[in-house]
Amino acid sequence: MTLPFDSLETAVVYFGDRKKDGRISVIVDVSKEDGIYLIPRDREHVTFVADYLGIPAEKIKENPYCAAHIVPSHIQIEYKQGSLKLSDVETGESGLEIKLGVRHTQDALLQAHARVLDELRKFVDKGVCVVDENICKQNKIHFEYLRHSRQLK
Repeated sequence: MTLPFDSLETAVVYFGDRKKDGRISVIVDVSKEDGIYLIPRDREHVTFVADYLGIPAEKIKENPYCAAHIVPSHIQIEYKQGSLKLSDVETGESGLEIKLGVRHTQDALLQAHARVLDELRKFVDKGVCVVDENICKQNKIHFEYLRHSRQLK
């Protein structure tokens, strides 16, 4: 089951604290306009994405290119002074890249990061949360998982 990332409150309550306090993990399917999906706190990216694509994880490992359009992102949220504060967004590193060898184009990494930031800005604009001003100045994107043009498609 995939759940679109359209409610920060739902994300915090049901998907928050994934692997560490205050973390929400999502995948961005850059091939879809509204393709941002929450990762359940008890699931790994590898199994979630395999289910999302409808193939076994072993097939992704055999052909990592088939998941190159799926980019992970982690959102760090703090609960301070009675409100939610977005403190960090990190994009491009999960078990997909580490365990299965998935690599992304630079455009996919930049697009996924920007889409997550844009979605978070909507929550800020609605007054759902506040944002650490450094978030927009920092681009925590893991370019070490960049797919080079010489790699097979």
